Amino acid sequence: MEIYTAYATDEGNVKPVNQDALLIKSAQAGDKRILLLCICDGMGGLSMGERASAHVIYRFAEWFEKGLPELLEAENHGEALREQWVELLETANASLARFGAGQGVHLGTTCTAMLLIGDTYYIIHVGDSRAYEITEELRQLTNDQTVLAREIAMGRVKPELAEEDARGSVLLQCVGASREIAPQFLTGTVRANAVYMLCSDGFRHKVTPQELLQGFAPEEMTEERKLERQCKYFVELNKSRSERDNITVIAAKVLH
Repeated sequence: MEIYTAYATDEGNVKPVNQDALLIKSAQAGDKRILLLCICDGMGGLSMGERASAHVIYRFAEWFEKGLPELLEAENHGEALREQWVELLETANASLARFGAGQGVHLGTTCTAMLLIGDTYYIIHVGDSRAYEITEELRQLTNDQTVLAREIAMGRVKPELAEEDARGSVLLQCVGASREIAPQFLTGTVRANAVYMLCSDGFRHKVTPQELLQGFAPEEMTEERKLERQCKYFVELNKSRSERDNITVIAAKVLH
């Protein structure tokens, strides 16, 4: 399996600092290509959100160096990874909570991480950053953990009215600001020629699913520079449409 990746990130039109953080790491184990993607969207006063997102990214980078070899020895990659990643996020949650209490501030971060090993992907997710699979359709893989998403799922809000509902930005949980977290963990089969995309919520507020599907159409993403160009294009498109949040995206194209 061959994959190429691209990313773009920007502080956006309003915020003085970029509180988003991202990670791309790759390795080879025998005939298996391994790719780790992670996006965190921090929140908190001054530089606190930036500190929260960077802390979680650091922990995933450390896991890739120290925990991945152990994972590759496990018989059941999925169960072993779920245990390792849930422990990673619970430890980060407690660490950030202690730091915040000591500083007298509230800080936290979303987290969406994706690991591709051979023809299988694994995702762990907290908050409202997203992971997508793009083939002939745009498929959202993660569930938004927001008050609005919960209300839609329970049938109390119509999806077509969601764009005007302020509760779309109210998180049910995030790493660092929740007493306890319950990450979503899922797995699936990597599809040949698909594009996998992780993004912060600022990347998707001002663009439509159809625009993303057309813009990242796998048959058009034939070179890494084209993937990179589209990442940058959509960041600028969001800014031109007055997006107020930080804007971050990672895209990975599976070649075969």
